Amino acid sequence: MQYFDEVSMLRGVVEESLRDEAYAACLPHAQRLVKLHKENENDKNMAFANDLYTLGFVFGKLHRYEHAAECYRDAAKLSAELVGKGAFLASCQTSLGANLSRAGMHDKAIAALTEAYAVRERILGTRHVDTADSMYNLGNAYLDAGKPQDALTWHARAYECRRETPYAAADSLICMAYAYEALEMRQEAIAYTAKALRLRSKLASGENGESILHAYTLELLYFARLCDDAEDYVKAARAFGKAAQLIQQEASENHMHYAITLAKQAEALAQLEQTQKAISVLKRALKLMRRNVGEEHMACAGVLRSLALLLKKEEAVEEAAEMMHASLRIRERLLGAGHYDYISNVMWLCGLFIEAKRYDRAHEVLKDAIDSARQRGEDTALEQMEELFKIYLILSEIQRMKADEQVSNDQLMAYLQRFFGDDANA
Repeated sequence: MQYFDEVSMLRGVVEESLRDEAYAACLPHAQRLVKLHKENENDKNMAFANDLYTLGFVFGKLHRYEHAAECYRDAAKLSAELVGKGAFLASCQTSLGANLSRAGMHDKAIAALTEAYAVRERILGTRHVDTADSMYNLGNAYLDAGKPQDALTWHARAYECRRETPYAAADSLICMAYAYEALEMRQEAIAYTAKALRLRSKLASGENGESILHAYTLELLYFARLCDDAEDYVKAARAFGKAAQLIQQEASENHMHYAITLAKQAEALAQLEQTQKAISVLKRALKLMRRNVGEEHMACAGVLRSLALLLKKEEAVEEAAEMMHASLRIRERLLGAGHYDYISNVMWLCGLFIEAKRYDRAHEVLKDAIDSARQRGEDTALEQMEELFKIYLILSEIQRMKADEQVSNDQLMAYLQRFFGDDANA
């Protein structure tokens, strides 16, 4: 009697933990339940198969995919012995395939999912919702395995069976878009994502629409990225803007995802030559990022650099320099003075000042960078920047001499020959 009491108690604890999504707390109880069956030699029945299935589910939720697969495999084998190839076996094989795929065992995953599909097609028919789900799962497994053509075939079949179920149909359409993108058919990927978004939009505006906002937002971001890659910046900017609004609704402005999406929208606006609007959006993104992750973060450094580039286009030299200086300080602290990003940004800032004929500021920036590299022992960076420092000194002196109408071309050539010898003419 003690065995059955403990089994009943453990099942109650497991069920309650699953309801609360407390998977880490659930695991030892689910493991104890399976072990208890084995100790009492009561492991040859469907109740034990169900408990194995539950343990596999918990392992999967904790990202322990190989352990999950082992549980599902044992449950499937026992089920086949006890009741034959039925619905429970198909469920086990489906979960087995999903976890094998996540563990990177793609061929085994496809084999398990193919068996699940065959069982469901035989007992439920081709157009049953569960059979369509098996097609969808197979499509995802082929996509994970790097076989987009096979993935497209299965997702297209699933879509034909799911047309009357808008949410599921949208899932299939977006997966077809992923397959087309993997096949480097970008325009088809854009078209199928747009179809999925139309379905999601209708669902989002209907009853219980809030439940699908997250999927809708992610797909908008995917669509925006596809359009951006295809250089369709009008659609990209519009989609990034809409996604930012949805993220703001889902969370709040104190959300890093929202800030990043605004930054992407600004990039698309910049490509459309809407520079002032792009600057405004980027400044808002920067403010949100600083609020979320603090000022010393690489995301902030990236936005500051983008702002500097846009402000330079608007000939706001001092503000552009201020933004790039702030970006440089972050990169120096996080990456070091020897990092390529740091050195290239130093060069950009020097170039900005030389264009503006602010030679003293260019020299100051380079000198500070050299001092920093020397203090940090960044020998390679130091050597590169000292060479560049000499070149900038020469270039700025040439600019001064050219600006001075009293300096002749012969004097200018004589100055160049001091540094470049016979290459001065070049």
